[in-house]
Amino acid sequence: MYNYGKKYCCQYFFTYVRDHDEPYIRYGVTVTRRIGNAVVRNRAKRIMREALRQSAEYAEPGFEIVLVARSDIKKVGFFPVLHQLKKHLFEKHSIHRKGKVLER
Repeated sequence: MYNYGKKYCCQYFFTYVRDHDEPYIRYGVTVTRRIGNAVVRNRAKRIMREALRQSAEYAEPGFEIVLVARSDIKKVGFFPVLHQLKKHLFEKHSIHRKGKVLER
């Protein structure tokens, strides 16, 4: 995944995206110990998973997405992460949107 996909960096995480032929979106999150203790890491994972889940509703299937947390993620809540993820997926990675309208 890391060698074959496209990688972009933002303030809160790295995104790795790769095409695949399945009719769904696969995604995963990674948070290293450098981010903080278990409580901080689990909070970051919950935030990223929920942002991915909500963003995947608007994306066409056929992608694998991996998010790797950066240390700034522990300073913010859910909505900045969601906004940054939608920007990266639909603008930087050029994932096609479904017919649904994105709320801002």
